Amino acid sequence: MNVVYGDYSLFHYFADNVDVIEMIHEKFLNAKQDGNLKPSEVNTPLTLLHPDPKGKIALDVALEMNRPKSFELMIDMLTGYSEYMLSKLMLSVVPYMIDQSNDTILNFYDGAIYKPPLL
Repeated sequence: MNVVYGDYSLFHYFADNVDVIEMIHEKFLNAKQDGNLKPSEVNTPLTLLHPDPKGKIALDVALEMNRPKSFELMIDMLTGYSEYMLSKLMLSVVPYMIDQSNDTILNFYDGAIYKPPLL
């Protein structure tokens, strides 16, 4: 899952297919909860922030295709990565997130405070 093909992540390819995004979301969160993620899978959600050749991240694609459920599921998968400064990679979708302010987005922002590693 943690792969980019031809500059597009799997999230880019399937942003318009809510069923596929739901399946990826469920499988990832279940594996994370059960402690069954392989080291190579831990950062899988971060691939949705990889820009395609047009500079769009998978969240942009979901919004352009009018798939708010896919967008919300992807945001949910990004929750819990406070060791990374993700918001700078998501500037194009911040206005939408502020406008929506649903529970998933608020939960993301609650945990999106960058916490640098202690030296």
